[in-house]
Amino acid sequence: MRVSYFAIGAVALLAVGCAQKPKTEPGFERIADEAMFQERIAGRTLSIEGDQVRIEGDGTWAGEWDGTVIFGTWYFTDDGYWCREGMRGDEPMALDCQVWTIKDDQVRVTRKRGNGRSFTYTVTQ
Repeated sequence: MRVSYFAIGAVALLAVGCAQKPKTEPGFERIADEAMFQERIAGRTLSIEGDQVRIEGDGTWAGEWDGTVIFGTWYFTDDGYWCREGMRGDEPMALDCQVWTIKDDQVRVTRKRGNGRSFTYTVTQ
């Protein structure tokens, strides 16, 4: 059986690329575990363009987004992702695991395990 070394190389590069950790912007520190999340985020309100959400240390969150009440639950995975699910008004929000990074009072969140859209919240008490 003839094996293409190009195909083997392409598969190897793809596997390495998939295994890489999400990039962190300069100056931002990855929130990589629940202890750090509890210390830096839990019990605080996050705001962005007039919308806000409060993240509680008991695994719940709630706020208002585009004039609609949002709420749900969250947990941290062993491999460093913050995962949430919940409701936006009467509509369910699908489970989304996210990468969180922080710099001073700014939290940058990237959806879909670091592969989705990013946005930056301001953290307040």
